[in-house]
Amino acid sequence: MPIQHVIFSKIDNPNDAKVLGAIKEGCGVLRKIPGVLSVTAGPNYTQRGGGYNYGFIVTFESKQAEKEYQSHPDHLRVIKEIIGPLISKDPPVLAIDFDDTQIMKPSASSSSSSSAKPTAKSAIPNTAQKPLLVVMRHSVRKDKDPKCSWSDKNLRPYDTPIS
Repeated sequence: MPIQHVIFSKIDNPNDAKVLGAIKEGCGVLRKIPGVLSVTAGPNYTQRGGGYNYGFIVTFESKQAEKEYQSHPDHLRVIKEIIGPLISKDPPVLAIDFDDTQIMKPSASSSSSSSAKPTAKSAIPNTAQKPLLVVMRHSVRKDKDPKCSWSDKNLRPYDTPIS
């Protein structure tokens, strides 16, 4: 059962090359801790952060792995020496932990009915062993739908490859 550990923080100069280098280094250390499935991080790009401008998500294989991670020497070193010094005290770091299988598991009624629509759990492959990025495309072109807002009729903003 994957466990999500989500952290919100404020970092001065979050796009500075030295800051990004330290965060990349810290995330690399965290990824090597037993029980960690993935570590992602990035600056907030909207005005909805409520004072927080940087986010981290660590995915664990179990609640026990998350518990052991909290006191793991490499995690403590990242907090104390690598990423921790970059984080502002105001606002204080906000963290939540949740089990995403509680939402993703199929209900009893849907699994017994053969004509029921697939649930999120059955429609999405098991990603407990390997994180999965799903990219969905919308196939409307401006010349077919004049209400679309992009200016190029053939290239939509989400056609740009992710590097």
